[in-house]
Amino acid sequence: GTPASQHSFRFGTSYDDQFLYVGVSVTDSSPFHAADHIARERDAIQIVLDARPDPVRSSITNDYMEAVFAGTLRQVLIAWLVPGAVKEDPVLSLFLPPLPEGTRQAAARTADGYTAELAVPRKWLDERQKGPWSAVRMNVSVQDVSREADTPVSTWWRPSRFGSSQAMPIPGSGTFVKQ
Repeated sequence: GTPASQHSFRFGTSYDDQFLYVGVSVTDSSPFHAADHIARERDAIQIVLDARPDPVRSSITNDYMEAVFAGTLRQVLIAWLVPGAVKEDPVLSLFLPPLPEGTRQAAARTADGYTAELAVPRKWLDERQKGPWSAVRMNVSVQDVSREADTPVSTWWRPSRFGSSQAMPIPGSGTFVKQ
């Protein structure tokens, strides 16, 4: 990993009749992807998708542990994407459900960092919205681990609704409407 000011990322979304796709490209001059570390201890991409209907999708949860105890984290998709093999995270497996059946993911190193793609089945989106999906709330973050630092640095596209960032989130921020 590099200092937070020396990495950046961009992402895009699209969909078809079977999947919602999220692609992320990270620029990082020295990514850290040690295979003997769990995703939270490596440079990683985190994608959070909430496909529940409004108004619950647009709500804000101000505290991560509150979201854990209320079961909110088990109702959304949280994917950690890293190049290479990933050790199972014994802590996150207690709080997060497995990715929905049929989810596809891939990540690879590039000349200037790494990329990742996530394909979420339409069936999961439709089940969450109790009918054909029309909108999702999404956030993307990049976690950067410095070999010298103890604490990873996360850069969020939008302030985290689960209290992981300095700024307060705006209700409904990061909502993508299907067109």
